[in-house]
Amino acid sequence: MRSSVASGMISAEKGGVVSNGYFILSFAPGAVEKDTEITIEMPEFPKAMVRLGPHGIQFKAEVILSLPMDVVATVDGDHNILWHNEVTGLWESVGSYMDGDCVKARLEHFSEYGDDNMQKTIPTKP
Repeated sequence: MRSSVASGMISAEKGGVVSNGYFILSFAPGAVEKDTEITIEMPEFPKAMVRLGPHGIQFKAEVILSLPMDVVATVDGDHNILWHNEVTGLWESVGSYMDGDCVKARLEHFSEYGDDNMQKTIPTKP
């Protein structure tokens, strides 16, 4: 089910997945130092921009942000995941890549992220 807001507990030992149906976060074991409540919020829904929390958390192992193509398939152009650099105020590439039917990026920390076409709206029905 798709929602603009979601949360879930990630195990430090086992990792896990949190998704709101639009964005998917996959945590490797050891990515978080202790069991952590993870939040996904799309403050400008239905734009493909997401705020991930806890804000600023750094990861010790792989964390992957995925955006399924069916979410952005109606938007023309390349799809790259960007992060919002609060120091410069700019949106910067995180080095995303295609994997099957998803645009993916490895995250080093939580911030605001979005598709480079985030100003266009995404489909709101499953």
